[in-house]
Amino acid sequence: MLSSIKLKHVFVLDDKATTSVVIGKVIIHAKYTDGNDEWGDTVERTRTVQIPENVDAEKIHSFMKSDGTMMLEAPYRLSEETQLQVVPQEGRALVSSDSHSNLMKFNVENYRPEEVKVTCKDGMLTAQGERKRSEDGHEIRESFFRQMTVPRSVDGKNIECFRDDEGNLTIRAPMAGDIEMEQAKK
Repeated sequence: MLSSIKLKHVFVLDDKATTSVVIGKVIIHAKYTDGNDEWGDTVERTRTVQIPENVDAEKIHSFMKSDGTMMLEAPYRLSEETQLQVVPQEGRALVSSDSHSNLMKFNVENYRPEEVKVTCKDGMLTAQGERKRSEDGHEIRESFFRQMTVPRSVDGKNIECFRDDEGNLTIRAPMAGDIEMEQAKK
């Protein structure tokens, strides 16, 4: 599937038009001369277009349609679903700190670890669980489902899941600014 941006009558383009991609933006630069080299008016324009986060910026291409519309097209990035592992946390329960944000915390003491699934896909964090048991000849099914959007203030690529001794599941992630500062130190 392609993402398209239409730029209607942005420029009168000639062979001196350029399109470049720089840090999440497409920069279009065009130059048009009306008249001849001695007596003419030259118009030069630059336009910057923000590339949406879910678009593959490395595969952007541009072309002009016959009606004067410039088209920028690129495929959407394939979304990745990340399965997160729930790690036992020994000792006391986790609390948020200045460097981490607790995204979700709730009790899952009635569920075995294999009955709990935590995933992150397209900025959506999902925690769900399902268990079945028999009681008095009846099958009983219990489940939970929690979903939230991962805030931009946290690093969604480094989400951690912990289960403490009381059966509380804590899902947390480092603050995005802290990750950037660590990378800058290296």
